[in-house]
Amino acid sequence: LDDKIILAKSYQDYLDARKATKKKKTLYADVVGMTYYGAILNLGLRNSGFKPSLILVDEAGQMPLVQASLIGAFGSGSMIFIGDDKQMPPISHEKLQEHPLSVSIFSYLCEKYPQIKGRLSVTYRMNEEITQCVSRNFYEVDGEQLIASDFSKSRTLSIPSSCEDERIRNILQDEKSIHQVNVT
Repeated sequence: LDDKIILAKSYQDYLDARKATKKKKTLYADVVGMTYYGAILNLGLRNSGFKPSLILVDEAGQMPLVQASLIGAFGSGSMIFIGDDKQMPPISHEKLQEHPLSVSIFSYLCEKYPQIKGRLSVTYRMNEEITQCVSRNFYEVDGEQLIASDFSKSRTLSIPSSCEDERIRNILQDEKSIHQVNVT
């Protein structure tokens, strides 16, 4: 990072650095990353006076609507929710799973404002074999298709193993990315 960029290890270190920067009357821009629970503690409960102009929430498909409603208390001008409603939903108690509020903020917003929903069609994480399996089983149901990027489509993982179980050795050393193993 550029020498002018301050990297704080904790929220308190960030606040201290911010105070020092203000004293120098230097222009600054803040990018603060923290978990949702860190944000509740540091932005909500501590009431430090820091009000972000933008809050970016990743994995919003897993964030319960009720918890996400607390984000409004952080005083942000704008919020962007990024997620995937085809991935893991929020975890809720079994007795509350059918409750209308037991949805993710992402699903709620996509249902209420379908015109704002956008979709990425290229993955940079999964190789082609895994991507085709995921696309076929989860995305193509809606007529969408997911494709692997040129960067990731040929990526494989091979881990040398001295395991005595031949099934495990084959999984770890094979060129295939998807294996079906009978575990009985």
